[in-house]
Amino acid sequence: MDFITIDFEIANNHMNSACSLGMVFIQNNKIIDEKYYLIQPPTLELDQEMSKIHGLSFDDLKNAPKFDEVWGEISHYFHNESLFVAHNAQFDMNVLRNCLKTYSIERAKTSEYKAFQKLRRVWCEGSFGTLKFKHNLYKTYKRGIEKISEQCLFSALALNLKRIIKVMN
Repeated sequence: MDFITIDFEIANNHMNSACSLGMVFIQNNKIIDEKYYLIQPPTLELDQEMSKIHGLSFDDLKNAPKFDEVWGEISHYFHNESLFVAHNAQFDMNVLRNCLKTYSIERAKTSEYKAFQKLRRVWCEGSFGTLKFKHNLYKTYKRGIEKISEQCLFSALALNLKRIIKVMN
């Protein structure tokens, strides 16, 4: 696999309130898999403004698995050989770190997670607001269940294209 794009959404201002995760897997410049997870936050408090962004409601999340269940399905992707791309890696890694801490998952202390954190620093290009302006994306609005794959790919390609090409060459 060449790289994986990820995108977390949160339910409220708490960084452990992940309510969805999208992942798109790229190999040889082709999508080989896509995954989307609804996640029930530790408390089902949804901020109205954030719901407008991601389009998720209480009804969407009330029966969703909690983060520790989702982590059981995805943790094997987080190892030294995996390359991750995110449009706002600092935000996504902060959500991941806080969710791991909330559920007392010790992954944050392993060498694999430390390697992932190092990749985050390499692939993060700044704040999303700055990047939207820099890449002329300030009118882009792509969120919600139907658009998560497109959001992940769009972000990865538009914001990190130069770096992806360097890695593949």
